[in-house]
Amino acid sequence: MKNLKLVAISFLLVSFYAKAQDEGNSYKTFRFGLSVQPNLSWMKVDSKDFESNGISAKFSYGLLAEYAFAQNYSLGTGIQILTTGGRVNYKTPVYFQEDGRIEINGSNFLLGKRTYGTQYLNIPISLKMRTNEIGYMTYFAQFGLDAGFKTNAKAKDTGSDNVPVTNPAPIPGNTTTKHNITTDVNFFRLALNIGGGAEYNLSGNTSFIFGINYSNGFVNVLKKNSAQIKVSDNNAPFGLGGELKQNARSHFIGLTVGVLF
Repeated sequence: MKNLKLVAISFLLVSFYAKAQDEGNSYKTFRFGLSVQPNLSWMKVDSKDFESNGISAKFSYGLLAEYAFAQNYSLGTGIQILTTGGRVNYKTPVYFQEDGRIEINGSNFLLGKRTYGTQYLNIPISLKMRTNEIGYMTYFAQFGLDAGFKTNAKAKDTGSDNVPVTNPAPIPGNTTTKHNITTDVNFFRLALNIGGGAEYNLSGNTSFIFGINYSNGFVNVLKKNSAQIKVSDNNAPFGLGGELKQNARSHFIGLTVGVLF
């Protein structure tokens, strides 16, 4: 919240500076606003030990800003609290402990399925191309990048409690619990973001906006070697293998609704 307040103040200062430039143009140079974005997110997995298992419904919100450098072209940015996720299914026996210390004959969690919920401070940067106003409507397309910085990461896990490494259950049970996985998620998310939509002029320079965006992740959002999950290996001492190898990219489709001033 503190960061959002600082950004809001910065946008206001920039808008005052841009106001003088607006007077000499037939279009508004600087615009800012608010938006919300429900999204459907999933993870594209490249691993022999687990696989993608569906989508998760998440939610984002934040501030928008646009700087127009020509009548129909502008640079878009802002700041968002972005939440993404996805569901995965573990194909081989793996054990989870938040501190990473697996007990050979002790109380371990045999992990079967996981639903991710990762939150980022996201800064989108895009080129926005719009049509001239048609009635009260203006249509646009945009192309750019999402740069996200992790602020939190949690998981809803399904599996079996109190499983010793020497005798893993053949099928994980139905125990469901929430785990803190901040240490198992990488700090940075980079993605290609493309989309389109429309603006409806409400009055003067105020417009209602709605659109759809697809964010295609470029980088592995999980730690390459898990700090919290160990793989079962019957050929290893005590049946405990090494750290789980992780490779997953985060994608989502979002519906943006907001107001620009």
